[in-house]
Amino acid sequence: MKKKVPLKLIPFDAAKYLHDDAAIAEYMAAVLVANEPALLLLALGDVARAKGMAQLAKAAGLGRESLYKALAPGAKPRFETVMKVAQALGLKFTMSQAAVKALPQYEADDGPLTAIQLRQVKKIAALPATKRSVRLIPPFNSKPA
Repeated sequence: MKKKVPLKLIPFDAAKYLHDDAAIAEYMAAVLVANEPALLLLALGDVARAKGMAQLAKAAGLGRESLYKALAPGAKPRFETVMKVAQALGLKFTMSQAAVKALPQYEADDGPLTAIQLRQVKKIAALPATKRSVRLIPPFNSKPA
């Protein structure tokens, strides 16, 4: 029986693939969709290494060591620092309305929620924002069939 040779994996470095501004913008947009602060800092670090840390630190008005510390895994940099780095990289953050918890609206004369409607509201409220649905069974004045 042959011995299995263990696979040798090399660490992935996104900075090696960020050659132009379009690639950087697309990478950062994908990271922002994930809505993870730690991932955002990691991505800013990747872009900073791709552009050159010393040059970026100077453009952002930060010391090189300070920039390394701010973008290190587990760091908690100030928002001002993140914005300075993004601006120095030629990036800007844009805002859009996020998926919000949408609960049904009932007219005052609809009366109390039915048991079915109440279960649906509780179920919707428990789901992650991306999987919520607001389609509810309308109230019935007669008994369900």
